[in-house]
Amino acid sequence: MNYESLVQSLSSLVASNASIEECETFISTLYSGMGDLFTSILSNEDILQHICNESFLHQSDFNRFVLHHDKQLSWRIRLNVWWPERVAKLRQSTNVHNHVWDHTSAIVAGILENHLFELRPGTDLYCYRSRSKGTPAEQLEFVGQKSAIETNVLIRSAGESYLQHHTDFHKIIPSTDFLATFCFQTPPKTDLTYALTSEPQHQPTRESYAIPTVDQVRQLLVRAIERINHANTQSK
Repeated sequence: MNYESLVQSLSSLVASNASIEECETFISTLYSGMGDLFTSILSNEDILQHICNESFLHQSDFNRFVLHHDKQLSWRIRLNVWWPERVAKLRQSTNVHNHVWDHTSAIVAGILENHLFELRPGTDLYCYRSRSKGTPAEQLEFVGQKSAIETNVLIRSAGESYLQHHTDFHKIIPSTDFLATFCFQTPPKTDLTYALTSEPQHQPTRESYAIPTVDQVRQLLVRAIERINHANTQSK
C-alpha cells in the first residue's frame, strides 16, 4: 500500500463513521504492506515536508512522526518510534494517561506492553489536567492527587494490533529495546485529558520539543526503517 492509498482509505473510513474496531482491522493490514508505504514516503519531498510540519521529537520518550493529518476530518496517522537509548528511562517512569481521541495501533517492530489502569484506591499519584489545542506544549493544571490501580496488561508483538478508547487510562512500556507502531487517531471525542505521574511535573515549553527539518525526518525515517527490518529479521 502506498501513501496515497493509505490516506484515501482512512479518509473513507472516517467519512463513513466507521467504528474503531473497523479502523483497527484496516490498520492491522499495514504491517504486511509497510515496505511500499515507506518507499512512497521517502521518494516524495512534499510528503516529507508535510510530515516535518506536523511532527515533533519529544526529548523524553519517543518520536512521533505524523504521516498525515486530515484537518477537515480531524484524524491523524502516525509512526511512533521508541529508540534504544530512551527505553530504559521510560521503563522506570510512571505516566498513566488518557487521550482526547480513540486510537488503534499496529505493532511493526518489537513487543509492546499496554498497562491498563482504573481510577480507584491503589497508588497515590500526582494528577494533571490539560486542554488539548492540537499542539505539543499544552498547559498542565495540577488537580490534586488521585489513586490508580493497574487492572490488566496487554502484550502485542510485531504483526498484532490493539485499540484504545479515549476514556481508558494506560501507559505504554516497550518490552524490547526498539519498538515501532503505526497509530491511527480518530477525530477528538473531548478536549480534556489527564495524566497521573509519580513525580511532580513541570510545565512543558516549546523548548521541550524539537521540530524536525525535512532532512532530519528523512534520516530518522531511514534509520527507523533499517531498525524495523532488522528487528523483524531477528524475530523470524
